[in-house]
Amino acid sequence: MNRQLIRVAWVAMALIVALVVGTTYWQTWARPGLAARQDNEIQRVAEFQVRRGLIVSPTRVLARNRALQRKGKTFYFRRYPQGRLAAHVVGYSTISRSRAGLEKSLNGTLTGTDRALSDLVEQRIDRLQGTPIVGDDVVTTLDLRAQKVALEQLGRTCGAVTALDPRSGRLLVMASSPSYDPNLVGSTDTPTIGSHFTANLIGTYRFEARKLDNVEVFLSIDNIADKDPKFSAGGVGGAYPVLYPSVGRSYRLGLRMGF
Repeated sequence: MNRQLIRVAWVAMALIVALVVGTTYWQTWARPGLAARQDNEIQRVAEFQVRRGLIVSPTRVLARNRALQRKGKTFYFRRYPQGRLAAHVVGYSTISRSRAGLEKSLNGTLTGTDRALSDLVEQRIDRLQGTPIVGDDVVTTLDLRAQKVALEQLGRTCGAVTALDPRSGRLLVMASSPSYDPNLVGSTDTPTIGSHFTANLIGTYRFEARKLDNVEVFLSIDNIADKDPKFSAGGVGGAYPVLYPSVGRSYRLGLRMGF
């Protein structure tokens, strides 16, 4: 009987150890991975209750918050007043928790999670009291006038321009073409892409000779006017290929034969 009790005690002890180890694993080592999951609805709601810090240049605001009230709670969503002017630098932060640029690399600063331990304790207290958590601002050294000139000079050419102040090393220009409007990426206000008109031409010629009556030559010209597509983030060359041609004017010449 004592031997059986000892076995039961060892089994119970093993179960308790397994419970402690499992709980510790999910609460510590696995916690960052669980928080980063795109389908983590609890984390998503919690993140958008944080008033993210501003991203600014010396003269303009590059990223700010727009507050929305839902069921007595305040949620903060990002807006980008300068549009495509500094899109590749600033990036975006969407409702689906997709991020790029400074919004991604400095997410901890913008949400206030990279602060000292005492500040994190204050954040916990603020959250329990219902006070919104406010992130830290990010100040860039971008010269928006020079940034605009760089984009204008790039025009329709695919490329990039970078300029540094040789005296201080400050980044003044980081422009890339094609650019995009980060306000359209995962936007809750404008989830559609603007209209676009393009014209294509297709011609065929069937030979009338007896031995060639099953032979046909065709020529097609896509995007005759060589118009630029509407740009959208994540597209091929900035264009969404399902809706718009991702390249300029293109030609196709072929031969069809019947047997």
